[in-house]
Amino acid sequence: MANVTTNFNVDPYYDDYNEDNQYLRVLFRPGYAVQGREMTQLQTILQKQSSRLGDHIFKDGSAVLGGELTLDTQISYLKLIAADTASTFAGGVVRDSSSATRAQVITTDAAVGTDPPTLYIKFISGTTFAAGSTITLDGTSTTGTVASTNHTGNASIASINRGVYFVSGFFALCLPQTLVLEKYTNTPTYRIGLTTTESIVDSTTDASLLDPSTGTTNANAPGATRFKIGLTLAKKT
Repeated sequence: MANVTTNFNVDPYYDDYNEDNQYLRVLFRPGYAVQGREMTQLQTILQKQSSRLGDHIFKDGSAVLGGELTLDTQISYLKLIAADTASTFAGGVVRDSSSATRAQVITTDAAVGTDPPTLYIKFISGTTFAAGSTITLDGTSTTGTVASTNHTGNASIASINRGVYFVSGFFALCLPQTLVLEKYTNTPTYRIGLTTTESIVDSTTDASLLDPSTGTTNANAPGATRFKIGLTLAKKT
């Protein structure tokens, strides 16, 4: 099995858990102060039990629940002019002025270098948007302008559904994601997988960790930090 790389036996956690001690429970006693270390070790002991079971059943990196991966080489790209913001249209439906052509926006790319803002779309009706035409985001007054040259064609993307993967002894949640493989062609030649990122999160980056006991978050009560494993869809050549 792979182990997490984060060291918890440091200030302020001091989790010096050693499995060779064979401790299986932390037994709190009245009249004795509870150490922060003991609270952290209690979690480590329980985590060790679940990771041993996981190691018996799964290989590191195995999908446990959901997390299906799909490759789409039939998606279309739609280039916009440089003045437009592609993310404005993310997840919505765009249409032309006549509403004869409508498409679902699957994902978007911001302008990078000479590549303009780009939408990646699936047509609901019609088959193309005219070069230089105006598109409108359904249900809003938001509009964009289609590029005048090489404005549409086939692209390739990979997507992953929400799921759980066994990673470094943890059953880590993977959120739904879409990754553009080739912006303007549909012949990708990548290996696709998940990268892992370990982090410790505190209330300076997530205000929901502040004490809510008064009915609102209390900036004077930051409380405990959290350990997180993030899974990100990635491509490698």
